[in-house]
Amino acid sequence: MTLFGIGFGVTQNTTLTLMYARVPASGYGTVSALWNFAFDAGMGVGAVGFGLLAARTGYPAAFALTAALMLTALVPARRDRRTGGAGQSRGGRVERPVAHAHPVQPGQVRAQPAQELP
Repeated sequence: MTLFGIGFGVTQNTTLTLMYARVPASGYGTVSALWNFAFDAGMGVGAVGFGLLAARTGYPAAFALTAALMLTALVPARRDRRTGGAGQSRGGRVERPVAHAHPVQPGQVRAQPAQELP
């Protein structure tokens, strides 16, 4: 159970961070919404799908088939690593967040400029 929890926590944070790295700061809201929708929908659909699969094949076969399905994610992941991955867009590099010259001290709140909607 501990290993599952660690893996789940690492995966959750890593996937969201990778998505943030692919867009400018102005797209963070969209990324957050899409990621949360996909992650939550995947949890629900995955649980139901695994339950149906386990009912038909038994748990050992269902786990083996799920592992094989998860291995298919290695193909785009490897391709992504070879092509530069996070931070790349079709037009070149996307902007990265810049560290503030004056970091916020504990207890302070930094005012964020308002963003105009398109």
